[in-house]
Amino acid sequence: MAMFNRCWTPFPFPKALFKKLRNVEPTLDDLEELIPAVGRKEFVDLYVNYVLNESVRKPFEDFMEGFRRGCPAESWKVFLPVELQVLLLGHTDYDWQLLKKNVTYVFYEESHQTIKNFWTVFYKLPEEKKKKFLAFLSGSDRIAPYGLEYFGFSIEDPFCQNPDHSYPFASTCSCTLFLPRYSSEEILEEKFLCAIEYSEGFGLL
Repeated sequence: MAMFNRCWTPFPFPKALFKKLRNVEPTLDDLEELIPAVGRKEFVDLYVNYVLNESVRKPFEDFMEGFRRGCPAESWKVFLPVELQVLLLGHTDYDWQLLKKNVTYVFYEESHQTIKNFWTVFYKLPEEKKKKFLAFLSGSDRIAPYGLEYFGFSIEDPFCQNPDHSYPFASTCSCTLFLPRYSSEEILEEKFLCAIEYSEGFGLL
């Protein structure tokens, strides 16, 4: 009626209503017009403080007490938060192309066909199976804090009497992969996948 009669009406409709009439997405500014406390920085700061501090105060105090008992020396305080996270949890950013940068070959040459076949098989694995290989080799699927480009391991020929009937195995303490001299890439892939998939019992501690 107001539009038809060209009259102005004092209805306190918010801007968000008119945006919705025109199918325009409302914003935080529109919400602030309706509920000013929600759009202020103070509200956000108080909410963050509640979620990350006040609501978890007692559990965090218990965690901190246990952490200090397990790590009484306070040298860890020299690290920034992100550095401390990497130090404790390891890297989760895997650049697999760097993995063979620091490999040592024992009783193998890098040019040997078995080694070429191994890297061909490895690089075509899906991400999760690459991580399984890392756990198979080192005991953990996490990367050490210094990064994958500095992760060193060995590939050694175990001199199996019947390589095609043997499985790869690993020494996690020395990060050594014992890789038989398989006669084909297909056999290597079959034995390698079986080893990393069912690695319990394969690793030599």
